[in-house]
Amino acid sequence: MVVAAFAISVSSSLILATEGSDDSGESRKLNSAGVDLKDKKAEFSEKKLELKNKKEEIREKKDELKEREASKRAELKEKKLDLVKKRFTYLSRHLNAYLLRLDKISDKVSKRITKLNAQGVDTSKGQAKLDEAKLLRGLAKTAVDKAIVDAQSVVGAADIKAATDTAVASIKDAKTALFNYHKKLVEATKELKASRELREGTGSAEKD
Repeated sequence: MVVAAFAISVSSSLILATEGSDDSGESRKLNSAGVDLKDKKAEFSEKKLELKNKKEEIREKKDELKEREASKRAELKEKKLDLVKKRFTYLSRHLNAYLLRLDKISDKVSKRITKLNAQGVDTSKGQAKLDEAKLLRGLAKTAVDKAIVDAQSVVGAADIKAATDTAVASIKDAKTALFNYHKKLVEATKELKASRELREGTGSAEKD
């Protein structure tokens, strides 16, 4: 009986030792799994942060690109406006200069009429044409002034395209008005020439 009791005691000790050993192994496995999970979480957080940083970097690059494009567009717009301003300034000066040249021609025609009248030449037809030219001169002056105002308003306009179209149309009208003025002065000159030749022809016939 003593032997049996001893055997039972030894067997129980072995079982307890075995169970303790199994518990320790499971504990190590759980601890190891916990460490792996923490490592994976840390790795995931690191990758997440890295991805966030990359996204931020891409966003900054996009913003920088947008700023460069906006700056370039603004620069091109400024250059375009400068060219438009120079173009319209030139056209305005050209229209004014053209009007002044025609006014000088008108003065010469008027002096010519005075001279021919003193010579006894009938200048009524030439004078009529000159009077018509003076009326057209008023229209031309008004058209030129409007063209200049419209041209100057382009640069500061809110709608550049609309202002440009208006200025172009006004300049076209001014050119047409100047052409009409010039044409009537030419007609007046021709009438005076014809009247003088007629007078000379009549005088020569009378002498004969």
